[in-house]
Amino acid sequence: MKKIILTLIAFIALLAACSKIEIKPEPEPEPPVEYPKITINAKKTDLSLFEKVDAFLGLEGEKEELHGIGFGLTGIFDSIHWEIPNMFFDSRSSSSLLVKEGFAFASPGTYTLYLSAFMNNVVVRRDSVEFHVKNTKDFLGINWKDGKDEEFNSSFKTYSSINNIIIDFLVLKSYNTGDKPFARLTPSFIRVPLNRYSELSYNALTNCINTTFGESQFNYSGDVKKSNLIEKYNELFKNPLAENYYPVKIWQTTKNNIVLLAYPVEDPLNPVKTYYHVMAEPRI
Repeated sequence: MKKIILTLIAFIALLAACSKIEIKPEPEPEPPVEYPKITINAKKTDLSLFEKVDAFLGLEGEKEELHGIGFGLTGIFDSIHWEIPNMFFDSRSSSSLLVKEGFAFASPGTYTLYLSAFMNNVVVRRDSVEFHVKNTKDFLGINWKDGKDEEFNSSFKTYSSINNIIIDFLVLKSYNTGDKPFARLTPSFIRVPLNRYSELSYNALTNCINTTFGESQFNYSGDVKKSNLIEKYNELFKNPLAENYYPVKIWQTTKNNIVLLAYPVEDPLNPVKTYYHVMAEPRI
């Protein structure tokens, strides 16, 4: 009986203590953060091949110098990403925000550039712009009548993803001031194994020219040193064939004679077996 009385007393005391506990209301949720609205400002959206793109990071409703915008965003976003899906990606942290992106396109088409701002690994702001790229010149980015030597995109990246081949950049050079004008197109791969360099160079250059000008009319496959296109080259081209270079594809268009040249490597220790580049001349 005594135990029962003690248990009841303890239970009553516990109830009394609980009645004195203050029940606090749930805290109000934090208001959502309003991040600055970023924009992409592009000088031009209708472009020719190999024409440099200028795309600038901007803030909606503000007209600031680029460096001022970048400085103002430091600490607001974790990072800024520039991206063309399956073709180009560049990301910078908040301590070094990229406020301008320069590049060029090697193939005709419509491309969308996205600019995304991240905070805590989540996209909090995004903008995009479409570029419409057409073949409007004689050979890629060159008009033969300009009569000047030019180098395209040696300091700007040119991106192509034809047949899922990522080209880090293509370099296009024209040599128009001599009596035998010509142009040269070479690829550069940074992130591919050297033992695949020959294959990827061949495919990338072939696809780049085919996409713009159609299939080559003259072709050779096999040991490049036994190419049967040397006579055709000498018939069509004014510039003599350089030593140890062999034609493997030739295109004729209304304005150009174009050739894919192979340079076989003799060094057995070099994993690159053959170097390729494209050479073009005006068809007069």
